[in-house]
Amino acid sequence: MTKLWLAGFCLVTACGKPKHLAECDTFEHTLDQIAACKSLPPAADHATIDKARKQLHGMFEMLDQAGGIEKAPPEMQDSLKETCRAQNTAITQAYQKLAPDCLK
Repeated sequence: MTKLWLAGFCLVTACGKPKHLAECDTFEHTLDQIAACKSLPPAADHATIDKARKQLHGMFEMLDQAGGIEKAPPEMQDSLKETCRAQNTAITQAYQKLAPDCLK
């Protein structure tokens, strides 16, 4: 009975993955693709990719602990969206030239 109650509680209170910005989720996916790519050339900067992933995950964690992105002021949300969009565009363009197979 307790497990059933807890499952119902989680559904009602939206337990699970917290809401993030789509632009930041896309950037996270791109970073994860590149980091997991088996055919990254030696010229790829693995340390920078790992650092960017850790920073993005840290930002998600801080936002989640502060109550979620939906509680952030609209101008902050817009700024984060634009930052994630710009970062994703930059890294995608760089890796399309350096290791296009890693983005498929």
